[in-house]
Amino acid sequence: MSVRLFGVPLIVLFFICVAIATAYCFVWPVQKAVGADGISYFILRWFHPMAWMLLATACLTRILGGVKAVNAAKLISFLALPTYVTFFLVNALR
Repeated sequence: MSVRLFGVPLIVLFFICVAIATAYCFVWPVQKAVGADGISYFILRWFHPMAWMLLATACLTRILGGVKAVNAAKLISFLALPTYVTFFLVNALR
């Protein structure tokens, strides 16, 4: 029996999240980063793919950890939310 989310096996969601994170390592708001300083540049460059990698890590944690890892997977997936919101706010305010 495979673990599923919305009917989709978590292993499929894991690979989708990794693919999206990889794509966003190459496609990012370069025009917004012009003139950005240290932390703003870092957030614009890495927080979006980091959010997707956190979701991928949560999927993998749940797959490999079984029932015992449910709470850890939930915590990891919830960490993706403030990561993405931070990226979104810095991107929107620049």
